[in-house]
Amino acid sequence: MFNIKLGYIRGVENSRTYKTQMDFLNSSNVYRIFHEKNVGNTVLNEMIDYVRSGDTIFVYSIDSLGKNIKSIIRFIVQTQEKNVSLYIRKEKFDSASQLGEYTLSVLIALDDINSKTGLMERTEAPNEKGRIPRELVDLRTYMKLNYNIRERKHI
Repeated sequence: MFNIKLGYIRGVENSRTYKTQMDFLNSSNVYRIFHEKNVGNTVLNEMIDYVRSGDTIFVYSIDSLGKNIKSIIRFIVQTQEKNVSLYIRKEKFDSASQLGEYTLSVLIALDDINSKTGLMERTEAPNEKGRIPRELVDLRTYMKLNYNIRERKHI
């Protein structure tokens, strides 16, 4: 069976982070590079569909795999379901090593708990939709606005 090395990059071409990721993938002699240029995980999903058992995925940093812990764990679980090795350089993670296998078993257990109970979801939030409004992403701005509203009600 032919096992190949695949690489994954997220970011804008010609940026410093893109060049760092590309240098890493070139030094790893990957067969094919999947490049996520836009927001989302469409290329990441294409790569998961493309890989076969025994292949290895090389990623420079774990934060390239998703915006939150839930999506990152979900991706790692998908690689394990397909019997694909994962190597992440910045965090020095290798799923083929003994420590990597142990770490994966913990992540898979967390994913299993989350799918049953939703414990990894955010339960307390500042508004009905479950998250801070976009225009108030900075917590200090949110707190200041909330304080000003309370002050006006007492007047």
